[in-house]
Amino acid sequence: MFTLKSHVSSVPLFIAAIVALSGCDRGPVPSANLSYRQVGICKGYDTASGPVKAGADEGFAIFKIEALDNSKPSTSFTFDPALLYADQSTPAQKAGNVWNWNRHFVAMNPRFWQGLGLQAPERIVVPSGKKVDIDRFVSIPVGLNNPSGGPEANRLTFEFVYDTETARQGEKTVNEGIVFTKTSSAETVLDDCKALVAK
Repeated sequence: MFTLKSHVSSVPLFIAAIVALSGCDRGPVPSANLSYRQVGICKGYDTASGPVKAGADEGFAIFKIEALDNSKPSTSFTFDPALLYADQSTPAQKAGNVWNWNRHFVAMNPRFWQGLGLQAPERIVVPSGKKVDIDRFVSIPVGLNNPSGGPEANRLTFEFVYDTETARQGEKTVNEGIVFTKTSSAETVLDDCKALVAK
């Protein structure tokens, strides 16, 4: 009788321990993975309404978005190419409010794709467990005079950052739910953007 009572009284404690452990940190939540490559940098391109030229210390960093892999997360991921940017902030800017960072977003001007005979990437929802090939080019106007003040050897290397639009009062909630895989990086600077995308 005593033994049975002892086991019965321990059951609630056992259940409580399971419930408590279920709330423990189980590690990082899986993120969608966007693979891309930096195709190069160019100074301008022709359009039906005339040439588009970058400034003296500026250029267009051309990237090819390859694929978005959402096979591991348990929720869908909404990808909007307009939220991609290159961050050229100085350390002092990075230490401050995110709204004051030196962010250069993807140029969503249709003249870029029309002038180069390309298709623009679209905003898509990738369901959980799926991977989609995108294979579309984007351009980001950037400073070539190393405005971030970083190592001179890296001044022509740019990385994607994603504005997840969940920031409140300057909180730095970037790249939420997404990680990047950069498959290659070409730092060639050409006059004609069309020569880059023709490769």
